[in-house]
Amino acid sequence: AQSVSLPELVARAACASVARAHRPETRARAHPMIQALGQTRSYRPEQTALIADLERALAGGQIVVGEAATGSGKGLALAVAALRAVQRGQVPVISAPTHAINQQVKADLLDLIQANGLDVRVRQYRGRGEFVSEQRLRDYLDRVEVVERRQQIETWVERQNAIPLDMSWLLDDLAQHVEAVSAHEVALTPDVRGEAGEDFGLDRYQAQFVEDERPGVMVVTHAMLAMDLQARYRKASLAAKEAGVKLPSVTDLEDRTRDLLEFDVPDGGVLPDWDVLLVDEAHEFENSVASALTDTLSVRRLIRQLRQLTEHGAAQASVATANVALGQLAELADMMAPQDRGLSLRDRQGPTAMHAAVSTLSQAVDQALGKAKKGRGNPALTELLVSVRGAGATLVRALNARAGAEVQYSPERQYPSVRVGPVSVAHLLKYAWMRASAGAAVSATILVPDSQGVPALLYAESRLALPRNELRHFLSGPHLPSWVTRPVTAHVFNPRKRHPLTPPKRGCGEADSDVYTQNVAVMSYRALRDVSGGTVILCTSYAMAERLSAQLTRPLAELGRPLISADGLGSFQAQVLNYREMYAAGRPPVWVTLGRAWTGMDLSTDGPAEQDRLLECLIIPKLPFGLVMTTTHEARIERATRWASGSMLMETEEALIRLRQGVGRLVRRDGVPPRSLWILDPRIQDPSKAYARAFSSLLSRDSRTERH
Repeated sequence: AQSVSLPELVARAACASVARAHRPETRARAHPMIQALGQTRSYRPEQTALIADLERALAGGQIVVGEAATGSGKGLALAVAALRAVQRGQVPVISAPTHAINQQVKADLLDLIQANGLDVRVRQYRGRGEFVSEQRLRDYLDRVEVVERRQQIETWVERQNAIPLDMSWLLDDLAQHVEAVSAHEVALTPDVRGEAGEDFGLDRYQAQFVEDERPGVMVVTHAMLAMDLQARYRKASLAAKEAGVKLPSVTDLEDRTRDLLEFDVPDGGVLPDWDVLLVDEAHEFENSVASALTDTLSVRRLIRQLRQLTEHGAAQASVATANVALGQLAELADMMAPQDRGLSLRDRQGPTAMHAAVSTLSQAVDQALGKAKKGRGNPALTELLVSVRGAGATLVRALNARAGAEVQYSPERQYPSVRVGPVSVAHLLKYAWMRASAGAAVSATILVPDSQGVPALLYAESRLALPRNELRHFLSGPHLPSWVTRPVTAHVFNPRKRHPLTPPKRGCGEADSDVYTQNVAVMSYRALRDVSGGTVILCTSYAMAERLSAQLTRPLAELGRPLISADGLGSFQAQVLNYREMYAAGRPPVWVTLGRAWTGMDLSTDGPAEQDRLLECLIIPKLPFGLVMTTTHEARIERATRWASGSMLMETEEALIRLRQGVGRLVRRDGVPPRSLWILDPRIQDPSKAYARAFSSLLSRDSRTERH
């Protein structure tokens, strides 16, 4: 094996950064608000540099795009920037993808406020779709056949009475404790109504807006901010229309947004007014906004509602028609490739077979509503009619959409849902940045290497729809401390024709998939055989995770290493706890996982860093292509097919971001023992692949590399 060290320039900069961090005079330059925390927070020079750039941007009316490695303290840096903005008379909003991150941001804010003796009010807001509807959850529970999953749900419901109100009835929390729950079946949708006490999820959502006092700092999810931006944009558009103003074409989005902001309505959003936008985990911002504005319709729930309507005069034939559509959807699911999760209603040739099945479902809704009673004097029937009409509108929207409409399936492919969303949210993102007096977009992975392998802003500028005025935004970082790269040795494989670790092409036979999985299992076994700590294997599909777990069961048992598999029977959070418990018991586990583990997993101990082997080895069998499934991304891919290699460029950018997020799971603090990263996919070194240079530059920048 050949050993390759970090590039000289990055190594020199990182070493200089660490050297400065150990000088007494440099330590004294930590931000005063951080110093007030005392010894509870360790000093990080990268954090200080980021705070300085944040201060410069917010005080100067600019937008900073910052990249700082996981563990460098970017969350605390944003909290400092927000409080400094309040001191200048600004009203900041901090946005992050999950309530778990927001809880940490809120905790950082409160710690800083207390330590610095500030009088600043912090409020955390969440959107409807982030809550669980009690009514819908109990309806869902009645249909769950797996005993273990029923018990998980019942335990979770009981737990809601024992946790703080601001953390109860949250969809993200349910997903952590109950595996494979269908979010669209239980989320608090607009059609869920009721009086106080009839639905605790609805009560929790409404309680956020009761207090009249305006907050100093707002903490929201990307989804909640999306709802706020959509409301503001619509009201401004309506005001411009009523004033008879003709706005520039959407092709000139910058000028259109500038003119539209002249009609921005005070208090026109879901949130109180804000003027500083701070986005954490900015690489997820566009995808999260798109997902929040996507309508999802559960087919099985709709059929149950149609059956209920037949008791109120609706045609019995509507249920029969809907069941025909369900049968068509089941047949199409059987034809899907194992790695696919959905099928589009249209392709380049026009409407597909999926379009016909959804059309049949739409006819069933029309049949039911044609003869159903009107619901006067019957609140339950009125609510049912509102829900079915909304479902009908979603189906019509999906059938008429030229893009952004598809049918998705749950991992077990038993619960189809119709999904239709925007093909672009650039107008909302542009509106957000241009509306704000200043802002910041921060992430551990926001820069994508250009054709020369140099980290560049192009990806961030495009995905975040930053203003064209280059003088208004600038780059901070990348802030990459040497302790992030120093412990990691990456293992990659030199490509050759018919390499046994090359993933089979999409649509290959079961035999090819089985042979490939066996080869991955053999190499994974070799990689973890000498590992004394925990190991995580990050997969890109349930099918791959299931096959690989089956192949590893016997050899791991011979080694005395427990196996944890993402088999759908235990929640993600339960698997994390199981992993930690096995490690604490002296039985370092091997966890075959996917999905949230790429970005939402923190496997580090609370003890001394030099003893932390909780995650010692990370194995990535396949480069994470095709994991982004938002309607905006799919529309980008469709547009990109118009030029050579366009779609592959788009997929490569997203795969790079996801791969860097996955690699970031290995080292989250200074001083940990050596770590091993195994990327088994030989395409990462294949010079015939256009994306190989970008992936290679990532490895040379972030780790030592051994090639096999």
